[in-house]
Amino acid sequence: MSASRSGAAATARAVVATSDRRTTAALILASAIALAAYFLPFPPVPRAAVELSFLLVCPGLALVRILRLPSRLAVASLAVALSLVLDQVVAMVAMYAGGWSPGAALVALAVLTVAAALAPHPSPRHLRVRT
Repeated sequence: MSASRSGAAATARAVVATSDRRTTAALILASAIALAAYFLPFPPVPRAAVELSFLLVCPGLALVRILRLPSRLAVASLAVALSLVLDQVVAMVAMYAGGWSPGAALVALAVLTVAAALAPHPSPRHLRVRT
């Protein structure tokens, strides 16, 4: 019985690790595509779609992954909410600093997204609630 539990746990850890690598790669790729769409000549409508989707999901998703929430709905809703908050904070800091630039804000959010995606995440056993 314990052998089957340890085998199932090892399989679950392998699935989570593979999923984490894919999500990390997707976040890095999305950051690169968003920056390329902004800085390279790109048609306006696809450019807006790429930028909006990046700004709406990626910065928050990179940080929400650390929580390792079991519900995909919770992850999705928190990722969108946190992305909007981060977008606003970056914009406000840039405005208060007197250096507002949409390109600079996008670069800052892309760097934040890549850094959070590459940061080591705590293992699930460290996130258990102790009673």
